[in-house]
Amino acid sequence: MGEFGHTFGNVSGDHFDAWGAGPFEIIADGKRWRFEDSDRFGPLIIDQNGDPLLQQPKERSPFWAAHAQWVASGRRVAADGMTCEKV
Repeated sequence: MGEFGHTFGNVSGDHFDAWGAGPFEIIADGKRWRFEDSDRFGPLIIDQNGDPLLQQPKERSPFWAAHAQWVASGRRVAADGMTCEKV
């Protein structure tokens, strides 16, 4: 079984590795975060265009507890394929 968020392949003799599944959205304490995620690098908060935000959540941000709960519950998403569901 591969790592979550890891894509790889060969094209015309060149090998590529890409990290980051998503985008996903998670809501905690009334705030919504959009992010990409992978087992290797963890979440990366992005804007509506998919660009990384310069300021990632601080250590005590409610995002981290919500993300940990989402991962522990199997990274389930709603029917839209984007909205994180927690148990």
